[in-house]
Amino acid sequence: MRRACCSASTGCPEVLAAAAPARVAALQGRCRAAGLRLTDLRAEVYRMLLAADGPMKAYTLLNRLREDRPAARPPTVYRALSFLVDIGAVHRVDAISAFVACAAPGHHHVPQILLCARCQRVVEVASVEFGESARRAASARGFSAALHGCVVSGTCSQCARSEDA
Repeated sequence: MRRACCSASTGCPEVLAAAAPARVAALQGRCRAAGLRLTDLRAEVYRMLLAADGPMKAYTLLNRLREDRPAARPPTVYRALSFLVDIGAVHRVDAISAFVACAAPGHHHVPQILLCARCQRVVEVASVEFGESARRAASARGFSAALHGCVVSGTCSQCARSEDA
């Protein structure tokens, strides 16, 4: 059953997984239009992230890849992830050294990741206004910001409810 908070824009795992075939096809089209190649391996890593119920570490992805590709090695996964991050299909969550599928691929934005410190649940907020606001604040202080994303750590509603119980 889909949680009430789920929508494509929040990066809800159930919604992302259900939309995976269309998301992979759209990514294939974006790559082709940009003269890039979405290899089978890159598409497989992307599908795994879309189906994940939370952020995934590179070695978790590698272990899953090895189920069908026993010869897969860490550089293979890191190259695929680097490609997917570079084209905006995936975000790296530096705070936990993990990766999540972008909730709004193809739309230029500075991702804001809400990270539950208890369960590691991730929700993406794709807000152009946030990036512009951060750039203005930095500029007003004589600082040139190169925004790549922001992680806000806290407690998700599910964990908060369990604390109250």
